[in-house]
Amino acid sequence: MLFLSEMIIAEATRQKTLIDTIDYCIEKLDDIDFDKLNKMSRIEFDFLSSLSDGYIDEQIPFIKTILKEGRSFFLEFVKK
Repeated sequence: MLFLSEMIIAEATRQKTLIDTIDYCIEKLDDIDFDKLNKMSRIEFDFLSSLSDGYIDEQIPFIKTILKEGRSFFLEFVKK
């Protein structure tokens, strides 16, 4: 019985940590200053864009959407 309760606590902690990590990532994406991003040299901007599939300024809102959907999914899962 003790093993089962430890597993339940570990799973709940893992899910809470995952949600907190998603919140942190969304917060950091919100902190990105698009004015500074647009003032970068073309070489720096192209380098950052090469790290993702497309221009970085277009990818940030897309990434945030994915993270928010994932967060909603995990919150639904935790409620059950």
